[in-house]
Amino acid sequence: MPKHARVPLLVAAAIAALTVSSAASTAVGPDTSALREAVTPAGIMEHQSELQAIATANAVNGVPTRAVGTPGYKASVDYVAGLLEDAGYEVTTQDFRYEAFIDVTLPEFERVSPDPDVYV
Repeated sequence: MPKHARVPLLVAAAIAALTVSSAASTAVGPDTSALREAVTPAGIMEHQSELQAIATANAVNGVPTRAVGTPGYKASVDYVAGLLEDAGYEVTTQDFRYEAFIDVTLPEFERVSPDPDVYV
């Protein structure tokens, strides 16, 4: 079933920022030292914690989620867009169609033998 999603246009820039390596400092090109100093493990953990809080606050059927098509996804887009806007970027998003089959249910494991039991 087609779903619509908003995706920040600057996602590629964010991914590039997270993959910058120290080897870039020896290459000819722009000075990326300020960016490399700005991306810290503590900063990454802060954003991961915020994204987890968004997932937890937008649980579906008891499952924390930020899956496409859920309120958690929209909240995640708004979070990232807000960070970029606060950093001075002009943020736009695009709608696009794609096929998605989303099943947000609690994971379940069933042991059938010996001593049958169900783990949720």
